[in-house]
Amino acid sequence: MRVTRSIAIVLAAALVTAAGAGATPSKAPGIQYSFLGQLTAAPANGQLAVTVQQGNPAALRVMLGQSVDQSFSYGNNTEFLKWSKGVPHVVQASDLAVGDFVWIHIRDNRGASLAAIEAKNAGRVDDHGSQINPPSKPLYLFRGTLTGTGSDSVTLTVNGGNGRATHLLIGQPKSQTFSVDASTIFLLWQGKVPTVISLAQLKIGDPVAVRIRAGAHAPLAKVESTPAVHVGELEPAPPPMIQYLFVAQLNSTPANGQLAVTVQRGNRAALKAMLGQSVDQTFAYGNNTEFLKWSHGVPTVVQASDLAAGDFVWIHVRDTAGASLADIESKAAGLVGDRSQLNPPSKPLYLFRGTLTGATSDSVTLTVHGGNRAATRLLIGQPKSQTFTVGASTIFLLWQGKVPTVISLGQLTIGDKVVVRIRAPKHATLANVESTVAGHVGDREPANQ
Repeated sequence: MRVTRSIAIVLAAALVTAAGAGATPSKAPGIQYSFLGQLTAAPANGQLAVTVQQGNPAALRVMLGQSVDQSFSYGNNTEFLKWSKGVPHVVQASDLAVGDFVWIHIRDNRGASLAAIEAKNAGRVDDHGSQINPPSKPLYLFRGTLTGTGSDSVTLTVNGGNGRATHLLIGQPKSQTFSVDASTIFLLWQGKVPTVISLAQLKIGDPVAVRIRAGAHAPLAKVESTPAVHVGELEPAPPPMIQYLFVAQLNSTPANGQLAVTVQRGNRAALKAMLGQSVDQTFAYGNNTEFLKWSHGVPTVVQASDLAAGDFVWIHVRDTAGASLADIESKAAGLVGDRSQLNPPSKPLYLFRGTLTGATSDSVTLTVHGGNRAATRLLIGQPKSQTFTVGASTIFLLWQGKVPTVISLGQLTIGDKVVVRIRAPKHATLANVESTVAGHVGDREPANQ
């Protein structure tokens, strides 16, 4: 009925309109693949057969050269929402009809194959009916605690949001006011069930999510003056992609995409997944897995074959919170760090990314524009310019692609993109973190390190 065709011919046009739809979930760490497709059959047996029409950039990349006719998985934890005039209703898979346009949201590793993405159950499927009007502007999503309302505004103490929103808030106060009007839809979420309410029914002190569609490079003032599309009270956050860290000893040299290990330790998420399981486990690696061999705090890029039986390795895998061990092990590790002997860090990592604006004998100054969650939370309400302490123990690395070279403080280049890594106690203040000597400063460090 439909002729198989390549998605490549529609890539340019699709990128223009692939900003997402409805209340598309977003989390910085791991990435979201969002596919817009038209159902070619009623959902059945855990499968969604669709003709892919558009998608976000990550989805379009994996569709290059592929047929537009694809089948995606869903399961017991997949949420189905049917949208009508901007209002979502929780439905079942059986409520979706042939010809409906659906946004299929799946979280997976950056660089995952289409086959791997399709094998994972979708987190959410949004049904927009038989006609589709994709948003023309990107989403700014702010999460926080409601502190006040006016006839045309809501005020939040902001504590998070998607990447576009949190980047605007670096150097800004935590308290922000957003515009609402007659077109704004107010939703009260009870579990996964949304109910339409009025502005007056919002409750001070409740967690709130504000969604705004504005220009791609709009300043904060412009975003805040744009009436919100949705304001969600008690809205559940989408399942986050988290990092599972397994500390293990290699039982054999890696081969055939497999790491056979005896698990010794791990972060909390990894240990939870290990409950009731044997310590002897096998993890997957692939073409995009990076292998680093560490010596005296300095990493060297190596191949899987350079790892030896008996070495202690840190295996980093990103997956959804609460994923099963089998699911985690089926995903190719993002990074495998070989440290030969076991000396795991005792304090959490604060990672800051920014542009180097100055350096002294014991400090580096950055215009900060991002970092990991522990770091960026400290920066809400703080100036963008921050100064970090360095010392004799700090290792300075110049990255050329994925290859790091040790340099000196004096060899850092003003204007370069720099990453500062600091180990400090959990819940440390920004002042405490900045006064702690950095472990590593990476010049031109790739974003996935």
